[in-house]
Amino acid sequence: MDLTAYAKWIPSEQCVVMTIDSTDATVFGEAAKTDVAPIIANNRTMLPARFVAEALGADVAWDAETRKATITGNGVTVEIYIDSATAYINGNAVTLDSPAFIRGGRTYTPVRFVAETLGATVLWNAADRQAILVK
Repeated sequence: MDLTAYAKWIPSEQCVVMTIDSTDATVFGEAAKTDVAPIIANNRTMLPARFVAEALGADVAWDAETRKATITGNGVTVEIYIDSATAYINGNAVTLDSPAFIRGGRTYTPVRFVAETLGATVLWNAADRQAILVK
């Protein structure tokens, strides 16, 4: 059986592009820098929560006492607790495939969970080790 794969070209103005181990990013066609680089941990792409959420138009609040990040945007409230596999979307518990953690003073969250919850589609460019968030 012959299979032909077609790549869909997505204009940079419609996406956020982040490269593993690099602080260089593109946010809807504009060059940007993150203060910490995306990484792969536990076989999952983990991105800095604040940078991703704000790039997708959401607000982020941090509660140091409970170690909880609250992301609000696109009609959704997401609560993520550090080192917990349970997060909450509009008060409903969901299980994360990889818990959030803090490294370098920044909260890292699973990219797919946060991006898709905020209405973006996540693509992976394995050759360039890039997470592409299309909104």
